Amino acid sequence: MSKRVIIVDIDATLVGSKDAPIENVCNIVRALKDEETEVVMITARSNSVRKKTMEWLKIHDVPCDGLLMRPDGSSVADAYIKRKVFNDEFLKLYDFSQVWFVLEDRNECVDMWRGEGLTCLQVAPGDY
Repeated sequence: MSKRVIIVDIDATLVGSKDAPIENVCNIVRALKDEETEVVMITARSNSVRKKTMEWLKIHDVPCDGLLMRPDGSSVADAYIKRKVFNDEFLKLYDFSQVWFVLEDRNECVDMWRGEGLTCLQVAPGDY
């Protein structure tokens, strides 16, 4: 049986102000990560901060089986880049049917994920 996948945003979903973890969401991710569930981060963060991002996840014990990021130099809207990364990178690694749900904060991204036919749980108000 193929593993199910949780897609998780990072900024304002896992990471709050001053780089502090948003513990209730981090705890959900920790609790759901198991042998049958992979956690894949899809973030609008630039690939130039990959090392710093991986260090933050490790320090705060947030499981991450994959980290898909914005290409360096890209400045397109977050929803656009996340859709592109999902279609161009994620779907080369996983089947669409493996996605259990997405954790996201930003309204435009929540709408995008839902428009793609995925269940998206909005973890905080994201009208910005």
